[in-house]
Amino acid sequence: MAKFTLDHVFCFSEPTLVSEIKNTNNAGFTLNSEVHHPGQGTANRSIIFEENYLEFIYVNSIDDANQNPLKLARRADWSKSGASPFGICLRSAIPENELNQFWTYSPPYWPEGSIFINKLNEESPEQPLFFVIPSSVRPVDRPKINHSLITHETKSTAILKVEVMGPHYEWPQKMSACEQVILTKADFPHMRVTIDGQLPREIFLNDLVSIVSAEQLK
Repeated sequence: MAKFTLDHVFCFSEPTLVSEIKNTNNAGFTLNSEVHHPGQGTANRSIIFEENYLEFIYVNSIDDANQNPLKLARRADWSKSGASPFGICLRSAIPENELNQFWTYSPPYWPEGSIFINKLNEESPEQPLFFVIPSSVRPVDRPKINHSLITHETKSTAILKVEVMGPHYEWPQKMSACEQVILTKADFPHMRVTIDGQLPREIFLNDLVSIVSAEQLK
């Protein structure tokens, strides 16, 4: 079985990111500038740590999103479509006996790259989007990383654990798990992100995502 490492998690948000910008700044996190995904119909802003990151993603071209094979428009419209607003991205090579659980996505904005999408995205969109980058490179070690973006007042360097909650959420049965990710059944979608560093309390970054430090949970 592969030992997957958490690369990042995402939550679909409103394009204005009013709550996310206000609450991340107040909590002492650095939020990067907007990044566009041409041909996919989305854009994002993220809290980037040395080891992984938390992404707020949103649709900025509904036409592109509807034509793209990821079908992310339905996740953006999660409250009406019933799809999950969350995504879980892992790092590692995929074992050969698990490759048939994925299809290969070549992002229009990253033509030289490949991302492996778990087939649950098409079969059960009410589950989070599970996908894998076949790499071991951390965000801090990626080319052209702006190190000021991974410096936070909270002194945080990593997401240690993320609990992803929602109706009937389950880990894909034939896919290796990741120790940093816990899926829990709940009536309403919520993502609780546990980080290292210093936070005075659990902070809600938007209606779906809260963040807490490991020190608070001791």
